[in-house]
Amino acid sequence: MRWQDDAACRGREDLDWFGDDLTFSTARLCEGCPVRLPCLMEALPRDDHEDVGVWGGTSPAQRRAIRRGRLTVEAAWAQKVLA
Repeated sequence: MRWQDDAACRGREDLDWFGDDLTFSTARLCEGCPVRLPCLMEALPRDDHEDVGVWGGTSPAQRRAIRRGRLTVEAAWAQKVLA
């Protein structure tokens, strides 16, 4: 079984997954997702120019900060989404 099979977002084409910022609805869905960490771990190894969309409840900007050691995963998840 793949982690994607248990994702809270599975089949949710109605949400904006590829904007620059997380939307409130998307962030709320990711917040309670049982596979949020594996999802995020799949996105973190990507190069900045290949890293788009919402992964593991984080935006591309948050993941760049995590990669550079300026933000922890826990801190990214604790940030309030304003959009």
